[in-house]
Amino acid sequence: MHSCCINYLMSAPLKIEVFVSPGCASLKQLKENIGMALAQTGAAANVAYLEVNEPRALKLGLQGSPTVRINGNDIGEGGAPGIT
Repeated sequence: MHSCCINYLMSAPLKIEVFVSPGCASLKQLKENIGMALAQTGAAANVAYLEVNEPRALKLGLQGSPTVRINGNDIGEGGAPGIT
């Protein structure tokens, strides 16, 4: 990681939003991964885990479950709208 990126990460808490469908099987592992990434980088973050149904997912433009957004930017590769 570039030093400029590390400085940015250290300067202000990140806003991490994790959108999941009810019963998302990936949630436990994702929580562990986010925790490890924050610990390894020393970055501060406000992490919110949000359960959404299909209509809400479509309204938010989510593309799968889980969908992770950091500071409002979707980090996924994209796909069909929705969470199913």
